[in-house]
Amino acid sequence: MHLMRSIESTPMNVPSHVRHSLAALKTRSTIATHGMMFLHDLNLNDDGAEALSEVALEDDQQIRSELALAAGKPRGRTGDFGRSLPTVEYPLGERPTWNQVKDTLKKQPLRLIRFWEKPMWLEHTQTAAGILFVNFTKSVWVSVRADWTEGLEMELQAVSNLDSAMEFWSAGSILNCLKAVSISINRCGIKGAVRGGQEAKSFRARTKIYFPDDDGVLPPRGSKWVPFFAEVVGYIKSYHAKLRTLNEEDRQRITESLEDIFGHLQCLPDSEQFTSTKEGRVWSRAAGEDAIGILVNPNHVKFRSIGSTMQVQDGPRRTHVTRPNKEVLSELYKQHGLLEESEQLARKRWRAERKRGMEKKSGILKNKRLPPKRMKKRRDEEESEEEESSSSDESSSSD
Repeated sequence: MHLMRSIESTPMNVPSHVRHSLAALKTRSTIATHGMMFLHDLNLNDDGAEALSEVALEDDQQIRSELALAAGKPRGRTGDFGRSLPTVEYPLGERPTWNQVKDTLKKQPLRLIRFWEKPMWLEHTQTAAGILFVNFTKSVWVSVRADWTEGLEMELQAVSNLDSAMEFWSAGSILNCLKAVSISINRCGIKGAVRGGQEAKSFRARTKIYFPDDDGVLPPRGSKWVPFFAEVVGYIKSYHAKLRTLNEEDRQRITESLEDIFGHLQCLPDSEQFTSTKEGRVWSRAAGEDAIGILVNPNHVKFRSIGSTMQVQDGPRRTHVTRPNKEVLSELYKQHGLLEESEQLARKRWRAERKRGMEKKSGILKNKRLPPKRMKKRRDEEESEEEESSSSDESSSSD
């Protein structure tokens, strides 16, 4: 049987990330024991969907590029049309425009953001990482001014474990706790025609903003990050103290666990990391709005990629209803029997159009060109030669 398989099939060049995934799933031993293997959470009927959210969080940009290249792009001008039609799973279609996404997140954010679901791997997260994240959630939310919140104190009392802390960062919870919110999508990892803006950090990479390295760098005086470095009550201070008690391997595990948690969060404030000279920010207003800016994770939205602005036309292209004035005058002359005036107007219009066309032509088509400009150096040499010749003539005449 093994010989027949080797003869009838050509060995495939399997990418390295696929080999690592198969090894992590223990595919070979499972097939050797049971004869086959199933991925129960993989929905093959949903073409191109990232059904395995845990795997999607681990994929880097190179893997995403390979998957996009393997999937290919729809051909023809009608390729985006079917993907732009709204469905229950994709309210704006699979490939809405960037403006549609922005407007919907401003007016009806829950229409485009998926319902929060507890990740399957949450039970296997390190206890230390869970405690640190709960302290982080309570500390950061306490820093919001009371006039921006509504019922926050009561809601925070229910945050007691990692599950409730992660759910507290869901879109529904944030909209319930904050009076004015402006939600925008984090640009990192979005496929398609994303417009403008700077390159953003992924939610996983934003872990370093809230849990910075213990490198001795403290925020400057006046920074909103200062309270989090306080003794006993500061969550960043507790985080650094915890790391000092662990070996390198355990420190790496806690860091990776925190990155996994942040990578699966649904929303985060638009925070900025501090430096020794820069204050940074924890919460901030959205640009040009009287609302707190919130970023949503692109892994939790109801679309696959951003489509082009020309994918669907709202209706037929508008054309001018009235004719040009000169054409109207010509027709009016004809209606009144003034054919001579109509012909004169037509000749006048033809001469005007011909004149405009000639003005648009270049000098070469007009058979005209400007005379060449004399070089300054050559002109100076000629002038010096003329002076020498004139001086020699004067000397000869004096002789």
